[in-house]
Amino acid sequence: MERIYLTKEEKKILISISERRLTEEDGKIYADVISSLEAKKLVVVKYNYNEVIDVQLTLYGGFYLRNNPKLHNPISWQKIISVSTTTTAIVSLVALILSII
Repeated sequence: MERIYLTKEEKKILISISERRLTEEDGKIYADVISSLEAKKLVVVKYNYNEVIDVQLTLYGGFYLRNNPKLHNPISWQKIISVSTTTTAIVSLVALILSII
């Protein structure tokens, strides 16, 4: 299963929703975060005039939490490859310079 990038607030709210600790006040304060989680299809939200009434995990959200309980963000393999390639190039260049001297 692919990991989804979540901000700190999204992680906090998703854990609160899964443990059923989300209060009405949290729903008002973090309405934008909750809508972001809804866009990522992790939760289902019931609204009343743009005010969050109820939030529940979707099947996908529950499955995601079971497979990634610590909510680690995805790894950028492209960055890792570019760093290792750059390091290899620098080491090769240093070795070439030292062999000439």
